[in-house]
Amino acid sequence: MSPWSWSKRAVQVIKFIVSVVAIVMNSVSLLAIIISRCAMSANARLVTSLALSDLLCGISGFLDDASVATVVSCSRRASKCLVVAAHLSALLTILGLAVDHYLAVSKPLYHRSDDNIIRVSVVIVFIWIFSCLASLVDVFAEVRLQLDISHLFSPLSMRCL
Repeated sequence: MSPWSWSKRAVQVIKFIVSVVAIVMNSVSLLAIIISRCAMSANARLVTSLALSDLLCGISGFLDDASVATVVSCSRRASKCLVVAAHLSALLTILGLAVDHYLAVSKPLYHRSDDNIIRVSVVIVFIWIFSCLASLVDVFAEVRLQLDISHLFSPLSMRCL
């Protein structure tokens, strides 16, 4: 076994373990949030969105591997789209949590109002929509780039050179 294949295998094993732990822990977090029957505050809504996006990050850890995802380019693009959407939504949700915590410290009376909970819910919807659209743009830009340079390698253009 060559050192290169050994290190590649080690990375795959570590990626598998981290993905399984992420899936299990975030599933338990979502289950705990669902089981608790209390009213969801703005912070709890953001934590739920973060747990969901981290769960998708764990699932996308499996799909990002070339041995799991098929060689068909469509499924590779779909898995890349999921990876980008999951990670971008996680990052934007963490940003939302930071802003929510800032508002809780700087304006505590405003933070407890129902208007803030509605605004946070709208922000979460926009985070997910933006993440999905941004991941689609990344995939379609790659397809367009492949289409734009494909004419350079056609047999007719090779004859002209």
